Parts: sequence; C-alpha cells; structure tokens
Amino acid sequence: MVCGWLLELCSGLIRHPRVGAVAVFGSATRPEDYVRGVSDVDVLVVSWVKLSFRERLRLEGECRCSLVQLTPGELGDVFELGHPLAFLLYRDSLVLYDSGVLKRAIREPEVTEYTLEVLKRSAVVAYCLSLERYFHGEYVRAVSHSYHALRHAVRWLSLRMGLGFPASDREVADAAHEARSTFLMLRQLRRRKVSRGECKLALDAASSAIEELTGGRLPRVGEVEHAICSLSQPELSYIHLSGIREIRAVFYTREGIVHLVFEYSM
Repeated sequence: MVCGWLLELCSGLIRHPRVGAVAVFGSATRPEDYVRGVSDVDVLVVSWVKLSFRERLRLEGECRCSLVQLTPGELGDVFELGHPLAFLLYRDSLVLYDSGVLKRAIREPEVTEYTLEVLKRSAVVAYCLSLERYFHGEYVRAVSHSYHALRHAVRWLSLRMGLGFPASDREVADAAHEARSTFLMLRQLRRRKVSRGECKLALDAASSAIEELTGGRLPRVGEVEHAICSLSQPELSYIHLSGIREIRAVFYTREGIVHLVFEYSM
C-alpha cells in the first residue's frame, strides 16, 4: 500500500529521461511513523546531469516531496564519507526505480567523525527550527522539529557508542535510554493540535534531553522570550546558526532589524 501511493507520487521523477534512480527514505517508508501533513516525503533522485532549478521546483511541486538530488559520483561520496544519508539509504529506504546506479553504490556505511559531526550539528539546526516555528505560532511544526532534533541526538549517541543506527521511531525510543519518555511524548504530540503552553514545555523537555545525551547546552524558550521583552513590537524573521557557538534570532522591530545572539555548546 505504501509503495503504491509513493509510486504514484513520484511517477514524474521515474519517467524523467535524465533520472537514473529514485528512492524514498525516512518515515514515508514506515506507515507507523509517517504523519500525513507533518512528515516530509524525502526522495533521493540520482541523475547523470543536474536538474535545473526550475525543473526541480516543478517536480517537487508535482510530487509534493522534498528532493535530494545527487549525481552518481556524489552518491559515492555520501557512502565514502559516512554521511547520515548513507545509513538511511542502507537501512531505511524504498527503491522505486533503479537503472543500476543505486545497486552499485549502496553498501553498509562506516561510522566516521564526519558522521557524528553532521548528526550533532543537525540536532542543533532542528532545534533552531523548533524555536523559530514556536515564535511564529506554528506549534505542531515546532514540536515536530524538536522531535527531529532529539532523534538526531539519539542517533549520534548510538553510533558513538558503537550500537548501530536506529532508524524507526521504535528503534530510536529503545536507544534513547533516559530520553525515551521525552521522545515518545514528542512523537505523540506532533500527531495532534498543540497549545502554546504544551509546545513550550515540549521544547524545554527536548532541549534538556538533548543536553543530557550530548553534554551540550541549548537556549530555552524562556531565555529567548526574556530577551524579546526588551524589543519594540518584535516580529521574528528567522533563527539560525551563525557560528560554531552561536544561535542568532533575527527580528524586525519599529527601530529596524535586531539580532539576538544566544550561545550554545554541543
């Protein structure tokens, strides 16, 4: 059943003359983890010639999915470097079309320093997105990003300890140890309507769990809210990483653009 709707969704990609392989990875391959309207449909497209920006936008619109586009050489680099995508493709993907390029490239990846670095940074990036969505009033999205942030942190720790790459939510929960209850709470919250108060508590629980797993430090929602109090009619633009140890929140105010900087460690 899952394969059927994914084949229909990606039919335009499969028919494209320059595409050599199409594979779906992540929660869209797992009905028990996929949340319609919240989860992304992540699709790998391997093509010998890069699709133009316009083509990519058109195909993403037609497929209603998030595309990762690689050449065969770049796909080889993903496995050579031990990028987390390699672990997802090896353990957690559904091949919809393959001219042979995926079969030749996919193999069991090795954990490298690069693997761990990407996962840890991905946890911080996802947490930044959760803060951003919170201050935009998109509470389900905020919870969903914090769920992703904690999942990245659990995968980082599991690989660091030599325990393998947990792909499904059940595997992540089992690998989360003390953070298990927080992960399962986030998993359930992203499936329903969430209030502002629930969202704030969820984000704080997620940041605490990530800190516990990684030994790092992340800014809490209340810390950002306290800093905002000094601004005149603030309107959030975005929150992003601006350096090795900085999270930057950019606001439009009556006086102009204001940058609030929060330190983090990870």
